[in-house]
Amino acid sequence: MVWRCCVPTCSKLASDKEQPKVIFRSLPDPAKEYQMYNIWVSRIGNNKLKAEKDPQSSWKKYRICDIHFSDNCRLPNEKWLKKDSLPTLALPGFYAPDNEKNSLFRHFEKARVQLISSVDISSSPAFTVDKLSCHAPLDDCLATPKARGQLISAIDISQLSSSASTVDKSIDPVTIDDCPGTPKRKTAQIVRLQSASKKQKILETVNVVRANQLSPKALKLYKKVVQLTRVKRRLNSRQNSLKEDLINAYNLSQEDFLTRLSPIAQKFFILQVGQSKKCPRGRRFSMDDKIMALSIYKQGRGGYKVLKSMGFVLPSRSTLIAMLKNVRFRSGINHHIFRGLESSVKNMHPDDRDCSLLFDEISIQPSWYYDERLDEIVGLEDHGEEKIIKFADHCQVFMLRGCRKKWKQPIAYAFSEHSMAQSVLVKMIKEIISQSQSIGLNVVATICDQGLTNMAAINQLIKYSQNKYSRRNEEYRGSGFEVNGKEVIPIFDPPHLLKGIRNNLLNKTCVFNMDDNVYKAKWRHFVDLYEKDDPNEDLKMCNKLTDYHLKTEKIFKMKVSIAAQTFSHRVGVFFNFAINHKILPEECRATQHLAFFMDKLFDSVNGQSNQVNNGKVMRVSLSKTSRHLEFWREAITVLKSMHFVDSKNKSSVPPTVKNWIRTIHGLTAIWNILKCRYKYLNLRNFNQDALENFFAMIRSLGHRYINPTPHHFVNSFLTLVINNFLSPKSPRANCEDDESEGALSNLKLFLSQNNSICDNSIPILDYEVIITKLQPFVPTNDFIKLNVTNYVAGSAARAIHKKTLCCKICKTFLISPTDQGARNNLIRNRAYSPKLLCTPDSRFAIIFQKIYYYCKQLVPNLINYKNIKYHIVSALTILIGDEIPLCVDHNLKNMIITYTVHFYLINYTKNINKILKGAKSGNFSGDYIKQMALLKSKQWCKNKTKKLTRE
Repeated sequence: MVWRCCVPTCSKLASDKEQPKVIFRSLPDPAKEYQMYNIWVSRIGNNKLKAEKDPQSSWKKYRICDIHFSDNCRLPNEKWLKKDSLPTLALPGFYAPDNEKNSLFRHFEKARVQLISSVDISSSPAFTVDKLSCHAPLDDCLATPKARGQLISAIDISQLSSSASTVDKSIDPVTIDDCPGTPKRKTAQIVRLQSASKKQKILETVNVVRANQLSPKALKLYKKVVQLTRVKRRLNSRQNSLKEDLINAYNLSQEDFLTRLSPIAQKFFILQVGQSKKCPRGRRFSMDDKIMALSIYKQGRGGYKVLKSMGFVLPSRSTLIAMLKNVRFRSGINHHIFRGLESSVKNMHPDDRDCSLLFDEISIQPSWYYDERLDEIVGLEDHGEEKIIKFADHCQVFMLRGCRKKWKQPIAYAFSEHSMAQSVLVKMIKEIISQSQSIGLNVVATICDQGLTNMAAINQLIKYSQNKYSRRNEEYRGSGFEVNGKEVIPIFDPPHLLKGIRNNLLNKTCVFNMDDNVYKAKWRHFVDLYEKDDPNEDLKMCNKLTDYHLKTEKIFKMKVSIAAQTFSHRVGVFFNFAINHKILPEECRATQHLAFFMDKLFDSVNGQSNQVNNGKVMRVSLSKTSRHLEFWREAITVLKSMHFVDSKNKSSVPPTVKNWIRTIHGLTAIWNILKCRYKYLNLRNFNQDALENFFAMIRSLGHRYINPTPHHFVNSFLTLVINNFLSPKSPRANCEDDESEGALSNLKLFLSQNNSICDNSIPILDYEVIITKLQPFVPTNDFIKLNVTNYVAGSAARAIHKKTLCCKICKTFLISPTDQGARNNLIRNRAYSPKLLCTPDSRFAIIFQKIYYYCKQLVPNLINYKNIKYHIVSALTILIGDEIPLCVDHNLKNMIITYTVHFYLINYTKNINKILKGAKSGNFSGDYIKQMALLKSKQWCKNKTKKLTRE
């Protein structure tokens, strides 16, 4: 394409294929600078260009060569033009001003075009619109400084429209002052003319031209008005500046500041900004705000109070407690957890749905607690379906954990005295796996420790599957057991297996075959290696080993790290060094091989990374190219030859060795199932670390509970599910950090759905039969019992009277106007001032004593029932009859019975706990439950003393 200059008198040509000697420039874009485009068109003087109807098409077709621009229009040492440059040279019929006037010329040329559309100057005697039209040369208007001053004075600033305020700032006096050729005093004169114009308008309102024509008083008012006008102008300017700052700050906070915060921090910041200006009763919190506040509150009530006292906007405690009522947990399988988990499973990748079932026991302190919302006693042996009148001291917890993705979710728990029964454990395992499969999860394995009940339950499940196939005359070739036709592989926790080998070696000799040699490893060899180091030296060969590793009376038998550091590659190297240099005898070579073997075996089932770190070849994930399967085949050969010989030369194979073999076979079977979908298998996900960390969180939540009570365990279980395990990891936890997340991330849905677990159908008992078995009430004449009963009855009368809204009819039955009588001596002596305590009416005191008497007989018989208060109140309603007067406005009979039964249940569980703790003793001949509590207290204190002595 050949470009031609659009100036009629110019004959410059250029081809885009050749290097042009003359630069051709495009006209200003009419879409962006339409006014400047019209100025260029008028100067060029091309009639064809002016006749173009579409400015956008002419902008693309026409070019102007560079010779029509002066040197002042170009940037220094650049070929580009300055902004707002105009063609001035070699234009037909256009007079180009001098170079020194060119800059001023451009400023006023642009000002002329912009002011025409926004300023009405037609009334000015000095100028007309014709003189400022785009076709008239501007030099005629700006020939003298006097003409330029008249142009400015002719502009009425007050008539500028809102659009005129956005015109180019080049028309400001400051911009004009910056132009070359404009004297400074002329600029000051322009400013004074503008100020005089504003003052003139003030005088025109009173038909006066000059200020000296005003009276003295009017002159003072005039000066005051001028002064206030200036103040107003300054304030308006400051206001506009503050508005700009506010807009900039808002944009910064919305775009830049919030993006740097985490999602939870963003919610917290927005909550503080949005609700801080409202009064406390006017604040409204979303479900996300409540969940965030609840997570903070469950970390510690004291810390939550400190945040509120510092001025942070947070929901009240009652608001959080009301929200928690939507989430309740009972012993056994909680189906609402599966409902909440189902929504999360639907969003999972199919491979992320593979999981394993973990179960283990935690020791708890025997204690009873009356849960008013569930209307039952918490702390009995409870598997979900029935309660047994025993004092629970263990809690079995079930948890699901992902095989590929790191997620975990507690599913169920059950209280039991001692270990859970085998039959109950088998039933719960099958039911949990079945429920998990129904919501889309694929349970591929179960993981547990070497407890006798656990091993018996696993063997029973395998036997069920074998019998199922034998009844069909088929051979069962699976490595585990089946649930709903799907195979589940049972394995044991490798850290527990490692501790089992160490514990057997403490007092026995380990005999095993390796490389066609028979070795005999002894614990004494570890002690000899440790004692070769000088205890007085700080730098030691075995710097990691301590008395807690090797001294039998000091060993922490439950610590995995202690066993892992003993059976380590480092210790094996020290054995090799000591034996080669004759520091230890050659018989210690067997213990060296055992240390190397156990270190390598534990690494092979504990790999997490895909890369080899610190030379640990086996401590990697299982894959098709790893050496796990080859090593496991060799390890099974060694383990099958391993046995332990005691001091009486009796040989035995402990369950730990058999479980190591079963675990290796189980991991191999799991890999054979998953290798078609997995590139590698993270073996760190196949242990009990997630469950051990969960136990550590329960013990450390709020404050340290070495042995939590059932009530504390239930609340902690609820808290950890809500918080997605935000509690800090215990520094002395018996495992590594599992780095897993809670699966119930959609807690908002979990809290908003119907999670009520209270039974809607309450079983109806034959209350008539229950009443016939009760002994009749006989009022007591014991002086102490009468005074104590009246004292408590007075407190009950005051509480019931408040619930009746101070009804006068109810008051005559509840409260006595006087405190006279022998049975009220304790009330009179206990009161700090006369009539400070409430004195019960004699009729109410007898009814209270009667209800309390029957509760002593009913509670031990109904203690394991759900809805216990409902059953007792129903029986007492029949038994009391019409002894309580009727009130038209209040059901006084039901209020008295309900309050008394509730008081008795709370007081009864408190006394049971005092007995369990050893704080209360007696024969308790009339209550068999208190007798059981006394025996349990003696056994608990005895076992606790043994445990402390052992540790």
